[in-house]
Amino acid sequence: MHISAWFKNFKNLFWIPLVSIIFTTALSFILKPTYKCTAGFMPILTDFAAMGAGSQIQSLLSLVSGYYTTPSETYAELILHEALLDSVITKNNLKAHYHVKYLQDAREILKERTKIKVSSAGVIELEYRDADKTKALNVVKTYLSALERLNWRLITHSSRSLYDFIKDKETIIKDSLSRLQSRLSNFQKKYKTIFPEEELGGFMNLYAKIKLQEMLLQTEGTYLNFLFTENYPLLKIKNSQKHAIETTLEKKITTRDSTQYGAGFYIPLSELPDLLGKYMELRREYEILAQYCLNLAILKNKAKLKSEQKLPTFFVISSPSISQRPVWPRKSRFFAFSIIFSILSYILLYIYFKIYPKIQRLLRESIA
Repeated sequence: MHISAWFKNFKNLFWIPLVSIIFTTALSFILKPTYKCTAGFMPILTDFAAMGAGSQIQSLLSLVSGYYTTPSETYAELILHEALLDSVITKNNLKAHYHVKYLQDAREILKERTKIKVSSAGVIELEYRDADKTKALNVVKTYLSALERLNWRLITHSSRSLYDFIKDKETIIKDSLSRLQSRLSNFQKKYKTIFPEEELGGFMNLYAKIKLQEMLLQTEGTYLNFLFTENYPLLKIKNSQKHAIETTLEKKITTRDSTQYGAGFYIPLSELPDLLGKYMELRREYEILAQYCLNLAILKNKAKLKSEQKLPTFFVISSPSISQRPVWPRKSRFFAFSIIFSILSYILLYIYFKIYPKIQRLLRESIA
């Protein structure tokens, strides 16, 4: 029967979609169902993470704690690390479950069946699909436990390395601190003073009082010169007092006579600014180095504590749960596929029996 006559038979139009629907529906029942197991978790940012990157050591501590610029994305990548995949495969005997001989093949299948999503809030959603409900649940649980163990190993190893690094650095800093302290002590001995603040303040107050007396006498002398002659007795007395004060100030500024000081100073006032500058520079270097040494000790103790404690590196927001209904095969998708298959079949048949003969006839006529 010619195809055009077959198309004219309206009842025959239903054979193709009917066969397609029956075939795909039967296929949906024959295929094994697949179940989905999901779990949600989020990385924990420890106290190391809050340190920022003020120094190389603090940056290293951020790495030790598992903290990165985008910790959730890093954890998501870590889930598919070969070491973690191998642990999941071995724990659940997935080579036999997947019916493969080589570990690499098992890894590829496990990756295909595993999906990871990271939300904008940093929540990581882990999903695994399998025809075996129990196996799907156990695989997700193993993922979480293996990730925790891998984090602990990384943190412990990094913390111990960091502890050794800081310990060596602390030894060097302590040696530098000891040498600086010796320089500071020698400076104090050389100038016979320890520059205590209360003594320095007392001496400066004494100097200020004498300077104030000089200024007052100068003011009084100017007033008396305006009213009286140079031979006026009171003016002579004031000028004599002013000269005595000027001599005292000059002596304090230029001589090293300890009797002129008080408060234990043995150096002239004119040398004080330069010596105080050098002294304060040494003190500043010493205090900065001492504070640095103290911070190293704190960081060293934290690194040691981190290497000895096994604290959680993430918390589970939603525990592993299995879907009650299979996620595959979906009969609605198979039905839609049968409809699309039927339409495409009609189009191909039409092209083959209607358009293709015309093209062949035109080609033969053109050749003839």
